Amino acid sequence: MRAVVFAGSGKVRVDDVAEPTLVEPGDALVRVDLGSICGSDLHLLSGKTPGLKPGSVIGHEFVGRVTEVADGTSLTAGDRVVGSFLIACGSCDRCAAGRFNFCLKRRALGTGELTGDLDGAQAEYVRVPVADVNLRRIDDSLSDERALFVGDILTTGIYGAHLTGAGDGDVAVVVGAGPVGLFAALALRRIGTRVIVVDTNARRASWAEAVLGLEVVGGA
Repeated sequence: MRAVVFAGSGKVRVDDVAEPTLVEPGDALVRVDLGSICGSDLHLLSGKTPGLKPGSVIGHEFVGRVTEVADGTSLTAGDRVVGSFLIACGSCDRCAAGRFNFCLKRRALGTGELTGDLDGAQAEYVRVPVADVNLRRIDDSLSDERALFVGDILTTGIYGAHLTGAGDGDVAVVVGAGPVGLFAALALRRIGTRVIVVDTNARRASWAEAVLGLEVVGGA
């Protein structure tokens, strides 16, 4: 299959690699229909991803269809799913408390040996361990483009908004009108917080104001 692989310091390439196979109970194989590039994917280009070997498939934001499952998962072939940006074990006390981001056995797709040495999702197919925890079924009425945000950017923005402790009637400043910043701003606005978005990039600032109706400072 074709995949985007790490090709050494500052380099990636599209290459032919072996298709993934089921390895552990609870695994699912997913045919990737749409993927995205995360900021953490760019870190490897500047040497900020230790333990990533040349030839490793990168990426972790994806939407697709389950093609095959191992024992121990409720998913079935044909299920349309969105992937999580991390791989949680689902069995530690942090996972039991719903704090999957703090999983004691946390792994991640496409980020090297320090996070489980799992191949990533910028490929035709990807293996997802503990699939019941790390994949979510999505309805066919939701487009790939909308569903893609759920696995990382939308949830990160909502989590960031939650950490502020802001509520109805408060004022919050979001620095940066990138994807995560915009989702954080929208999450805050949804609970009644006055949101001011700050960005020096004129295109991003004007889009946030014109399309999302956000209050923006900057963009000169």
